[in-house]
Amino acid sequence: MTKAVIFGDSLLRGVTWDDDQARYKIWPNRFLPRLKALGVEIDNRSLFGCTAPRGETILQKALANNLTADLAFIEYGGNDSDFRWPEISADPEGQHQPLTGLAEYRESCRRMATLLRQASIEPVFCLLPPIDAEKYFAWFSRELDPAALKAWLADIRNIYRHQELYSLILGELARELDCRVVNLRAPLLFHRDYRDLLCPDGLHPRPAGYELMWAEMEKFFQTAS
Repeated sequence: MTKAVIFGDSLLRGVTWDDDQARYKIWPNRFLPRLKALGVEIDNRSLFGCTAPRGETILQKALANNLTADLAFIEYGGNDSDFRWPEISADPEGQHQPLTGLAEYRESCRRMATLLRQASIEPVFCLLPPIDAEKYFAWFSRELDPAALKAWLADIRNIYRHQELYSLILGELARELDCRVVNLRAPLLFHRDYRDLLCPDGLHPRPAGYELMWAEMEKFFQTAS
């Protein structure tokens, strides 16, 4: 068996929105039995809302507790790229930073890859699936001041572009460190309108989006040598 551990956020945990119950739930991952049939055991340590620095701490503790695995998938960036929107709504003229700056994000991911290699575990970076800026803005601004938020953003689509930077940085780091990559972004973008694959929050995939993402994970193991 190949043992693979996932350090990520709600995306690889499988969080999705249930329209009927109006709440988040976990998508039933039908790919796990298929991966097991390929000889792959998945240990999923992803957490809702997790950032790269927090994930680094989780990884350090896991290694201190003698984590053993062949591969470790690193999937962070969505929460790192986000902002404290209530603070921006209250002070649109102020200077506001993302939860994790790009430089800090890059170095945290670099350190995780280094720690894994020191433990003889191969790091694999997961490029981030896209978001829908308009949906997400409508979602988080409901109880805030949309006009103030728009004034600070200048263009709502900047939310998408800012999140995209984190995926690009991760791809650059993977090339620099010679790490393998699972591209969770491309299969959604190849869809005729990827926004149909996202929940009303504009962030989490619907089941059809998760199908595409995990098909990439399956392809990774099918082609792994």
